[in-house]
Amino acid sequence: MKILYHELIKFFKKIDFRFVVLILILQGIGLITLYSATHGAYSLNKFLFNRQILWLFSGWLVFFILYGIDYSFLKKVAWPLYFIHIILLIFTLFFGEESQKVKRWIDLGFFNYQPSEFLKFVLVLLVAHKLSFQEFKKILSLGQLIEYGLFIALPVVLVAIQPDLGTAGISILLLSTLILFNGISKKSFIWIVAILCISIPFAWKLVLKPYQKNRITSFIHPEKDPRGTGYNIIQSKIAIGSGGLKGKGFSKGTQHQLQFLPERHTDFIFSVLSEEYGFLGSLGTLILFLLLIFLILSYAAQARNRFGCYLCLGSGMFLFWHILLNLAMTMGLFPVTGSPLPLMSYGGSHSLTAMAFLGLAASVNKQKDLF
Repeated sequence: MKILYHELIKFFKKIDFRFVVLILILQGIGLITLYSATHGAYSLNKFLFNRQILWLFSGWLVFFILYGIDYSFLKKVAWPLYFIHIILLIFTLFFGEESQKVKRWIDLGFFNYQPSEFLKFVLVLLVAHKLSFQEFKKILSLGQLIEYGLFIALPVVLVAIQPDLGTAGISILLLSTLILFNGISKKSFIWIVAILCISIPFAWKLVLKPYQKNRITSFIHPEKDPRGTGYNIIQSKIAIGSGGLKGKGFSKGTQHQLQFLPERHTDFIFSVLSEEYGFLGSLGTLILFLLLIFLILSYAAQARNRFGCYLCLGSGMFLFWHILLNLAMTMGLFPVTGSPLPLMSYGGSHSLTAMAFLGLAASVNKQKDLF
């Protein structure tokens, strides 16, 4: 027992408890908000709250597994995980669980696994691995950028076909941040801008489906179809605005309690938070998120090698892009994309992926003094 005790002390000795406390507070806020969203007069399935507690415990298990290993080991599994997820994404397209005309999940019996969520983690591993071999301060050439684009494009296209443009878009933003942090040539930047300008009109006409176009047009003018495509944005903005400065109080938000607010336990959980705790509660939560991101970026600055630096940067940007897009979506500043709010929205795959990224950052920080 004494040996076990000393091993546990050694294991937890280098963990940054500021980091852990921030995560626990945000998860606590998420659970309180989720309880309110699922236990009202017109409640959702109350088992969602209990399931979320299970996902949080499972997430901490993933966190401590990744915290406990030498993150350099992940270089060896980056490519195998990549090819496994390509196979899983193809499998999902043909045999995945269908919900609302989309196939994103694989039924494992006890858990519906969403390969597109964990794909973000896998792609960050792979891009960080490749960038770690890049010569210091040497920008990526056009040829190298095309190489990155090819292996990123395949899984992202498979995700977009599901269709899940939200996850595909966030994956591109996340990986683009890592690549831009390393630096690209002016020629490459001009080519990227030119390709985007040419591809957007073609994507609108040939790629986007009618309901996806409606989401974009309803984001610009939600009042044109207030009971259809504009409904979600209108109800979310009403919920956020009605919270005022201090909010209506726990379980007193009429928009979600009376079922006006859609997807209040997932995509629009921030709207529930804003209605019940107002501007002050929302601002406090955002400050906590920012502190968590800044802490992760400080780990990146102190990492013992470039691989660890890019892993932390990817972890921080995973939080940043999800938070930014979720908030913009709920406030009507961006089309509804189905982007969850990390550590707060209900969901198994996303909760586990978020904790995997955070465990990765903790592992890099633990080993910062090793040479």
